[in-house]
Amino acid sequence: MKSIDEIIKSKNVLFIPIFSMRDRQTNVYNLFADGNMSRIVSKIKSSDIESATVLIPEKVCNLDKIEEQVKDKNVNFKKCYGYKENAKQTREEVDDFLTFIDNNLEYDSYDVIISEPNFLTYELSNRNVKLVYWCVASKTSTYEPWFVKEYAEIDKLIASKVDTAVLTN
Repeated sequence: MKSIDEIIKSKNVLFIPIFSMRDRQTNVYNLFADGNMSRIVSKIKSSDIESATVLIPEKVCNLDKIEEQVKDKNVNFKKCYGYKENAKQTREEVDDFLTFIDNNLEYDSYDVIISEPNFLTYELSNRNVKLVYWCVASKTSTYEPWFVKEYAEIDKLIASKVDTAVLTN
């Protein structure tokens, strides 16, 4: 498989990440402190991307700091009601994500969709879209993170159907 950089070069990309960093008092997602947002911002900044749309939760703080980091790139952040109370619920959400995407975005306007929520990615794999599963935390032959243990089978199923970007082989 090509690297993410090669896949997104000169492309219009839709990113659908999972976020977990939020203020436990207000339940507002803090994107500036979220590792997955940092990964996406870094990838956008270091690549020769045409444009990017990044889905984000409805309740966020520090979005202005993120926008400042990518101000020289063509990036649009879209607040989406598919994001739930925590990463586990977001991993399992399908209907709200699909309703939002179907009603607010044009699949044809994206050259590639890079998706992380497990069940959504599986559903998107059944549609006629250029899809990459950006699976940064999954079971490997030597390690199984506790927070994704229950997703090992769906991860394998997705990886058997679409290109899957991983951190290590």
